[in-house]
Amino acid sequence: MSHGTHRVSWIRAAGWRVRLIALERKQGKEDLEQRVQLRTAQLAEANRGLQLEILSACRTN
Repeated sequence: MSHGTHRVSWIRAAGWRVRLIALERKQGKEDLEQRVQLRTAQLAEANRGLQLEILSACRTN
């Protein structure tokens, strides 16, 4: 393998590595966004429950 061919192979390998890292980051970002949406929904549900408890307590007083 000539020096030029070796250099081209190395550049291609580096390019694939950069693409792989970008894909992993994108997947990580999507996973994080999904977890944030789930936790936000859970907190909203808990908040509704607490508001109902407050209303109930205010009515009994």
